[in-house]
Amino acid sequence: MTMPEAIPQPRTDVKLIEVGSEAVLADGWRRAVVLNAAGVAIWRQLDGRTGLEEVAARLAAEHDADPQEVLRDVVEFLDQMRMESLVHGVAVGDDPDDPPPDHPAIELKAIPVVQAGTALDEFHRLEAADPNRVDELNAGSVLLIKWNPHCGFCAAIGPELMSLEARLAEVDIRLMLLCIGEVSATRAAVDALAETMGIALPTVFGEIDHDPFPSVGTPSAYHIDRSRVVTDSAHGSTEVAALARDLARATADPPTDASGQPIRYLTRSGGMCAPYIDSSPWRWEAVRVYRVRDHHVGIRVDSEATGQVLDRLFRGSAVDDPRAGHSYSLALPVRSGRRGDSERPGSALNLLHASGDEVPLRTRDPARALRALIVRIGHDVCDRDHREGEVRVLGRAVVADDRAVLLPLGVDGFAPRLQPALARLGFALVDVAEPVVDLHTGELVVDPPLIDHDPAVLADAVVDVSGSASERPVVPPGRYPLAAWCQLHQMDRRTMVLTPAEAAASVVSTVLQTDDVAERLRELGAMFGRSPLGLAYWYDTEAEFFEVLRSVKSLMPAGS
Repeated sequence: MTMPEAIPQPRTDVKLIEVGSEAVLADGWRRAVVLNAAGVAIWRQLDGRTGLEEVAARLAAEHDADPQEVLRDVVEFLDQMRMESLVHGVAVGDDPDDPPPDHPAIELKAIPVVQAGTALDEFHRLEAADPNRVDELNAGSVLLIKWNPHCGFCAAIGPELMSLEARLAEVDIRLMLLCIGEVSATRAAVDALAETMGIALPTVFGEIDHDPFPSVGTPSAYHIDRSRVVTDSAHGSTEVAALARDLARATADPPTDASGQPIRYLTRSGGMCAPYIDSSPWRWEAVRVYRVRDHHVGIRVDSEATGQVLDRLFRGSAVDDPRAGHSYSLALPVRSGRRGDSERPGSALNLLHASGDEVPLRTRDPARALRALIVRIGHDVCDRDHREGEVRVLGRAVVADDRAVLLPLGVDGFAPRLQPALARLGFALVDVAEPVVDLHTGELVVDPPLIDHDPAVLADAVVDVSGSASERPVVPPGRYPLAAWCQLHQMDRRTMVLTPAEAAASVVSTVLQTDDVAERLRELGAMFGRSPLGLAYWYDTEAEFFEVLRSVKSLMPAGS
């Protein structure tokens, strides 16, 4: 065994935090590592001045142990801490008697980051209805905006960009949109947006394989000078609009309505959608805009009938404001228990999609889609009064037998098969973006609607799904004991019950409103010590994942 050649230097910003009878090393938000009793004893000996042999000798004398065995434990512990970047000054080498591990070859592909100073190749593989557009893009100064006709944040800044096009031309900058996706479908969606919202700007198109800005969401903007070098970039609706104004030498007054009242617009997720969102096969007919509190909220609808449902739901709140874009998209092919016209023949699924989210809500119950819309708008525009101990978390909440389970956001990758699989196990998805957990009582808190609406419209739209094999009835407002909180963790087994400290360390980074990490770890540890199971799980295939869900339910403690 090769010995470290230097004295270990523990990082001064790493804290040892006691969580019940256990301990956690916390590196702010970046990592939290649970230590056993031996690890705690070693860490407390590290003062930045003492060498390894002396640390091991002290511990061996204190615990009446073999010094060589203790030294081996100290070296292994410090090697782990080095790999976690929690200590410096140690370099543990490989034992020459041990053969190197047989790792499979992994090929990594770099994704280029385009930013100020990046030199670009010519855009040969793009196309446009007018071929001159591509020529214009390859010559002169261009403000190129990566754009998606299905992105509500793009639509929200569309009118302002149109108003700036002429002013940009005055300073010799062409404004051009870049749409990436299957070209014919994307072109049709751009034409539909021009028809429904009047947003029509010079546009070029490209297939996903030809995207010059891969993995970048929409809207994103790049100012390209005559020498084909990026001089500035912006991401998200607020930044993109500000860059366009800057280049056009224009200013913007705070938005107000006809009576002079201030207006706010939603910019969740930084005002940016995922790179290649595609709301097809739905065809969107129009955008309805409503004033909710001090926000103007745009909702894209699949039909006039759906728009009329919203007009009744938010009676008296409709406004004419194309600047709102669409923060949500709503399709109700099933209304009041009857199947209506659908762009998906034979489908009885209603859809709610929030801009910035990748996974839409699909349901056979129109009232559930409407209720979820109300909840999401309330979350976005209202300041919720939190009771002491209540926090929002990043995850997916499900309920079975009046008990709740929290799953990590990664489960969204199994949509649209996730909801039917959960339903077969008796779980219902909770239609909230950031579930609320009461850390003092160990409960999931499902809020009642926070904004005004007509409940009679919801009652009229209900479709009973209690007999469905692929969907459970909606989870009503209330408090649900938290039976388990799950996190993905690579290991040999499928599931493992964590200790309170392990559970706290695994979820602390998903708890929002955490300023004091140490205090939050203690609070989480106390909660896990009282009631919910902290569960780690792992899977290698989709089938194994759904088997894990079955195991999670079997591990849930029986309800009272």
